[in-house]
Amino acid sequence: MPGQVMIPTASTWRSPQLPPQHQNVANFAKEAGVSHFLAQLLLNRQLDLPEVAKEFLESDPVLNWPRPDFEAELVALFRTLYERKGLIVIHGDYDADGLTGTTILTEYLRSSGFQVEPFLPTRSLGYGLNLATLERFAESGAQLLITVDCGVSNQKEIARAQELGMHVVITDHHGLGETLPPADFVLHPEVLKIPELQNLSGVGMAYWLAVLLYPHFACNRPLDHWLELAGIGTIADMTPLKGFNRSLVKAALKQIKHSQRPGLLALLQQKQTRASELDETALAFRVIPLLNAAGRLQSPMLALDLLLAEDHDEAESLAENLNQVNQARREMGQALLDEITAKLDLELPSGPVILAESGWPFGILGITCSQLVERYGRPVFLMAIDGEIAKASVRAPEGFHVLHALQSCDDLFIKYGGHAQAGGFSISLSKLDELKQRLGDFYTALGSPQLRPMAELELSLNLVNDELWEDLQRLAPFGAGNPLPSFVARKVPLQKVAPDRKGVHLFAEFSSGLKLKGWNMWRPELAEHSHFDLHYELQQNTWKGRTSLELQLKQIQPHSAESVLVPTIPRQTLKVSAENEVGLGICFFHPHTGRYVNLAPLAGEYTPTLGSWVDGRRFATLSPEINSQTWILCPPADLLNQDRHSMAWENLYCSHLIVHWLPSDSGVFQTALNCTQPEKLTFLPTELNLAPPPTFKELKQVQMVLAKFQAQGADELPETHLFKALSLTHTRARLLLACLSDLNLREGASALHHGRLDLRDSPTFLAYLSRFNAAQSQHQKWCKRSFQAFQTWLH
Repeated sequence: MPGQVMIPTASTWRSPQLPPQHQNVANFAKEAGVSHFLAQLLLNRQLDLPEVAKEFLESDPVLNWPRPDFEAELVALFRTLYERKGLIVIHGDYDADGLTGTTILTEYLRSSGFQVEPFLPTRSLGYGLNLATLERFAESGAQLLITVDCGVSNQKEIARAQELGMHVVITDHHGLGETLPPADFVLHPEVLKIPELQNLSGVGMAYWLAVLLYPHFACNRPLDHWLELAGIGTIADMTPLKGFNRSLVKAALKQIKHSQRPGLLALLQQKQTRASELDETALAFRVIPLLNAAGRLQSPMLALDLLLAEDHDEAESLAENLNQVNQARREMGQALLDEITAKLDLELPSGPVILAESGWPFGILGITCSQLVERYGRPVFLMAIDGEIAKASVRAPEGFHVLHALQSCDDLFIKYGGHAQAGGFSISLSKLDELKQRLGDFYTALGSPQLRPMAELELSLNLVNDELWEDLQRLAPFGAGNPLPSFVARKVPLQKVAPDRKGVHLFAEFSSGLKLKGWNMWRPELAEHSHFDLHYELQQNTWKGRTSLELQLKQIQPHSAESVLVPTIPRQTLKVSAENEVGLGICFFHPHTGRYVNLAPLAGEYTPTLGSWVDGRRFATLSPEINSQTWILCPPADLLNQDRHSMAWENLYCSHLIVHWLPSDSGVFQTALNCTQPEKLTFLPTELNLAPPPTFKELKQVQMVLAKFQAQGADELPETHLFKALSLTHTRARLLLACLSDLNLREGASALHHGRLDLRDSPTFLAYLSRFNAAQSQHQKWCKRSFQAFQTWLH
């Protein structure tokens, strides 16, 4: 068909786009006080100044809310209503952003002595204000109308509210029209142009209104009582987590772990989740869908009643009802997604996806749009037809501004609204063909933008461990504007590749025990392969008190050049050479612990000579590149099991193996070669960068930090605290703690004094000193030997 392109399956691999290689990662990491892995991720986010990076990573942000020049006039309006006991009506949007903002203002104003009635419309009434609803507000005696997450596009309705005798305060963040509504106050980031408000969502603006009023009216609750709701609504609306908005969410997530709100606790009970386990991911996948479910299928007032509930029994009953509604929503959503993808997998339009059907439930179109954008990488317009009217939800990838697209067709709509990546509208069926034509033209004029998957870097699954996860979490909270990092790994050997009981979801396991899951990714042909290319995210899964790292797949494909053979390396074909490439990035990998460090690229040109050793003095110290296809054989970090650690190399394939250290047993080295199957082998007998034996100064510093840690009664492991406080690896921290224990100094005994104690009284110190000297001696011996001696040793 004209204008159509064919794709083989929905699982077509779209090669993730990696950011350009950054320069001077080592210097930046040192100045910012972070690992090279974390430095790479910071630079990917354009946080390229150490002071900016440190501020971004600040664990306890301070919320300094701005005070506008109209604060006195705003307070005066509310003072008049307070004295007259005038009725305030709060009209919110039906999604989680509007819901949480409405809850905040309802509770705050009631706690301050105001007369308040909240209202959330059903989706059948459409987005924004409704003239018939305003008439009912006037009949009830409303003197002030506050909008939450809506109102800025309702010029006609706001004007009518004022004709009916109501003052109007708008709190909104959606795209502006050509003129502002005639409200008393418009609290909107683009209208006020106050930097701190730049990325706030509807709930953020509603919370700011409470912040402005709080000092002027006596309230029986602290202001931060509502901070957790502001965080939930912000995460739900996916506004950019940058600047002040990021600080708001970060502070909210810290508080929510101690939540006492009956409605939230009842929801968590339905999902078998503790408040202490909540982060932005848990909220996005376990809590927010339940809050949105009522507005999608029934009345959002059900969710509002839950959040406002003060009685635990009432909250549990409402939460159970809401969970049942959400389950129905999930089943309907999956059926709709299956129906649409079955069509698009066979015939995908060359432009935006624009579909309209009668019988589609309008309430679940938005979430289905988002799933289709993620799957096909292009704008999606889904419309539910009701009689002669179609009501639409719209989602789009970056590069396609939804509101601008709708504004280019505004003469066709009955009603519309939205922002950069989401929107909605109502339209007569008679204008649908013209709308499709105009949207197609708009899309073409932009250069047909499509969402290309982004990844941070290539990262082997062998490098995934708790320390890497802790580094990653320093970038949290994740969301719009600060996405959860994703990674690429190639030629990954997977085990237990199988579907779930329904044959829909994919589950697998890596040799280290790391589990992988891919929602809606199972394809029978995957069972025929053993090695795969992966595009994945890391997640920490907590279930019933047990926590583990998992991989959430974004894409998977069988590796196209896999080999089931394990080659041997005969004497006559073994190639050992110096490296002569300029700018080669190599990864320094410790197989025993999974730790990674980086070496620098070559700084000049070299002439390769068969059997020669590379002069390590010509290398700099660090490299910005982490590459899953290049490994270095080196001693384990704690120098234990030096002849056995290569067992950890099982199925650790690479294209280039660089030998920095040789075990004493040639059989162990041969095993490493067979397990890695390198295409190229290079020797790098430079000085070993071994961690030296502990010193008195180092132990004294650890003891001081440990004393403060114990006094605070923190609930994390001492090794983790030392990792954060002194940038020690977990291996080094355990070594130092063991030495202190040997000397009876770990539990707060007298401080270390060089003249009173002898480190040789510590068995741990003596054992490490022995291993250190042995490793140095062995390495220096091999650095001086010839290539012929190596060949004899190997064979």
